[in-house]
Amino acid sequence: MNDTKTQTDETPAGAASALSAGLGAETTEAKLQRLEAFMHSLERHPDYEYGMTTGWRKCFDGHAPEGEGWIQNVHQGRDGWERFDYHEEAYWMRLKTPNVEFSGGAPLHGAASAGTKG
Repeated sequence: MNDTKTQTDETPAGAASALSAGLGAETTEAKLQRLEAFMHSLERHPDYEYGMTTGWRKCFDGHAPEGEGWIQNVHQGRDGWERFDYHEEAYWMRLKTPNVEFSGGAPLHGAASAGTKG
């Protein structure tokens, strides 16, 4: 009898091939959600701006930064906040405000700003 095991039996490469065959494969939407969560944890999502508020330990109210649209960045710290020896920090994020300029009804990018006609 042969007691050796093939690569697809128990090795990680075998598990990867089983996943790629469709057994528990992750959808594209789920992959994008994981990627966005990772970018938020590093404060690197290109569509968001990030902020932080601080206060004294155990008496911090967790207020948002000034301005509108801030939501708790639950992907950073411990569900959006962190406690240290003498202070606490709350992490926030909001969508960046679109900065679009208009000229004659057309945005100033692409063919419209170059003066070409389509």
